[in-house]
Amino acid sequence: AYSILTLSIMLIAYQLKNYETTISNFLRSFSDKVSLSVNIGILVILLLYIYLPFFNKLANTSPLSIKWWLFILLFAFIAVLPFDIFKK
Repeated sequence: AYSILTLSIMLIAYQLKNYETTISNFLRSFSDKVSLSVNIGILVILLLYIYLPFFNKLANTSPLSIKWWLFILLFAFIAVLPFDIFKK
């Protein structure tokens, strides 16, 4: 749930930038070094939180498989989809 929330919030930040779609804003952000470095930092912290044994014991979690990452990405995109539909 924490991974879905984190990725959804990242995508919603791109969704709120302007009247274009979330994906186009996300792809355009690769030219913005500040935005790119913040997002990479968030993703690295999320991966450390999920895969380091110290955090696994602290948060009572376990590492995620590829199947779960696909579910996380799917639900994160579903969370921003209604905003993109009503934008048009």
